[in-house]
Amino acid sequence: MKIVTTQFYIDQLKKILRYIALDQPQNALAFERELQKKLEVIKKQPEICRTSHYHENPNYRDLIHKGFTIIYKIESNQILLLDIFKWQAREPE
Repeated sequence: MKIVTTQFYIDQLKKILRYIALDQPQNALAFERELQKKLEVIKKQPEICRTSHYHENPNYRDLIHKGFTIIYKIESNQILLLDIFKWQAREPE
């Protein structure tokens, strides 16, 4: 499977990386590198993460990485990265 990112996901990830880099630029690089490793695992085993707490559909999954939640959707031939955020009070859709 291939991984496809939404523009919203990319924008959110950039904000997170910029914020981390304010204090420790090397930590921002490490965060991104470790996240990429986890995404490689997801490509091979898309159902490895829990069913999303934010969506009722079981094709939506939550990947947890260093306190951040990455919501992704398993589609027939791709994994769509939808959002990345630090814990927030969100209502399931």
